[in-house]
Amino acid sequence: MAVLDDVKTAMRIRHEALDDLLTKQIATARAEMVRAGVPEDVANDDDNMCVADAIITFCQMRNADTIQESEQYSKSWQYQLDCIRKSTFDGGD
Repeated sequence: MAVLDDVKTAMRIRHEALDDLLTKQIATARAEMVRAGVPEDVANDDDNMCVADAIITFCQMRNADTIQESEQYSKSWQYQLDCIRKSTFDGGD
């Protein structure tokens, strides 16, 4: 899964011990996108770099070392989620 590899790279994880946890968090991030109004096909598009970046931010938020760091990632996640929700990725107007 390319998104899992991207998450691990962003979080500087070089082992497989957290793969199950991160895979669940990736699925949760996608589900949260759909719940917030992002079309399911967009939320599940591994080639959409905006979605991939938001998923990375979500995982960083969930695994932050401090409350302050988690809050910063949370603000970024909310902004990215809102932007994706408001965007069209079908090439239309």
